[in-house]
Amino acid sequence: MIETGEPTFYRNAEGQGPFLNSVPKNTDFEVHSSLTVPLQTTITLGAIQVLNKELDGGTGGDFTEKDLMLLQEVAEYTATLIHRMVDPKYVPRAEDTARFVAQLTELPLVTSADDIEIDAELVKKIGASLIRSEGIFPYKRHGENSVAVLMANPLDYARREMFAQVAEMAVEEVSVISVVLFENLLKKYFGEEGNVSPPLEGVNVGA
Repeated sequence: MIETGEPTFYRNAEGQGPFLNSVPKNTDFEVHSSLTVPLQTTITLGAIQVLNKELDGGTGGDFTEKDLMLLQEVAEYTATLIHRMVDPKYVPRAEDTARFVAQLTELPLVTSADDIEIDAELVKKIGASLIRSEGIFPYKRHGENSVAVLMANPLDYARREMFAQVAEMAVEEVSVISVVLFENLLKKYFGEEGNVSPPLEGVNVGA
């Protein structure tokens, strides 16, 4: 399973799984079900495994696809953290970091400019200087004095407040964007003037 990178379900009715051979035979511990998911980044680090789902879970003690999705999410975070511990030079891809931040904050993730309709007039009005300095890209008006924005670090409330004060527009809605896409949008609307990374203080996924 670890070698193939594929998750594995085990149910007692299916017979003894090979991995159970390592369970001491002189204990009363009995495995009825298990779910195993690889820990992978650019390398395979091992696996994370859960045993014996509660019988009152409504699935007869068996793990389900819903459990798999949850464990895979946990495995993503865990693999990144472990990889950073064993190799401090390892840096997650910008897209992966954005996905982790979106999951952490429970905010929408924008992976492409084609996924949203950008108000070019609004962008030009706000200007490259404020967008770049605060790491906040406004793309849609919510009302006369409020906007929807894209941020690589939506947890930076100080910058959100500063943006709102200078632009005189409240930040009504926030979506998460990768640093790479943020830079590309700056460059698209402001040319080389906007080709500067947005601030990312506070985003420390995998550190």
